[in-house]
Amino acid sequence: MKLLVFLLMILPFAIQANFLQICESHNVNLQIANTVAILKIIHLEGKISITNMDSKEITGASGEIVKTSINSKFKHYKFPTRKYYGKNRDVFQNRLKQVFQNKNDCQKAYRIIFKQESIILNTGILFPGDRVQNFPLQRLEPFAGLKKLKTLILNMNEISHLEPLANLRGLHYLSLYKNKVLDVRPLSRLTNLVRLDLGHNRVSKIRPLSGLKSLRGLELFLNRITDLRPISGLTELHHLSLSRNKIFDISPLANMKKLNYLNLRKNNVSNIRVLSNLKSLSYLVLSDNRITDVRPLTKLNNLEVLKLRNNRIKDLTPVNKFKGIKHFDVRGNGLR
Repeated sequence: MKLLVFLLMILPFAIQANFLQICESHNVNLQIANTVAILKIIHLEGKISITNMDSKEITGASGEIVKTSINSKFKHYKFPTRKYYGKNRDVFQNRLKQVFQNKNDCQKAYRIIFKQESIILNTGILFPGDRVQNFPLQRLEPFAGLKKLKTLILNMNEISHLEPLANLRGLHYLSLYKNKVLDVRPLSRLTNLVRLDLGHNRVSKIRPLSGLKSLRGLELFLNRITDLRPISGLTELHHLSLSRNKIFDISPLANMKKLNYLNLRKNNVSNIRVLSNLKSLSYLVLSDNRITDVRPLTKLNNLEVLKLRNNRIKDLTPVNKFKGIKHFDVRGNGLR
């Protein structure tokens, strides 16, 4: 317990430096009950941001319950504390730019942690509610051993290589919004994924996603996609965002009959006949395309939101009879 108290006391200073004090501690005992919060910090080496961390209790050697608190600016650290000051706050905010640049960094710490992953870290609750994001993470090696992790959110970073995620088959939700991802092949084995966000990346080839049959939500907006055929078999999709790509042909969507949200804004779509089959659609965005004929939409009786802005439509008579439409945008079509 004394060692744990010592680690907690030096943690803010170790994080602001290079974390060598923690990494060189050979006798760190990670089997202390209820130390998930501490392990998060050690495992991630303090070089990231974790938000909304709940209060964590640690059982001391004498059985007493003590609470830990790290304030968001590292101005002070108290142990134990009477109140938890960090709840629903960003407890790090150190925003270090170089994350795991040296492959040899803290190798000893990695070995210690991964030996215990099935007991402490490998629980599937590392990030739900903690929303790790808004920091320039570049390497994913620290996540490679968390095989039962269910939710991993790594938004707004500089991640380009996904190989360390290939064995995280327990993932249900993976968010990599606004990174530098080109190659999604490492995701092909994550067949338990229900939600996947690859928005705002550099993806052009999506064939590796063809086997992710459990997906219900898929974000692929702001990429470089031209061919949708590889995902034609993802028939469980309810939510699909493909805006700001380079798509001409949307016929591969024909069998996605469970879709209720579809966003195709800013593509090169002109033929929308296939949409007549998607009768579950309630939210449809077709703005900024090359559409002239909207007759295929007349069978979509569940539509509540329809956005057709900036197309080449001259006649809206076919869709003027919709009774359930709550939001209808047809600006920029040269209508009289």
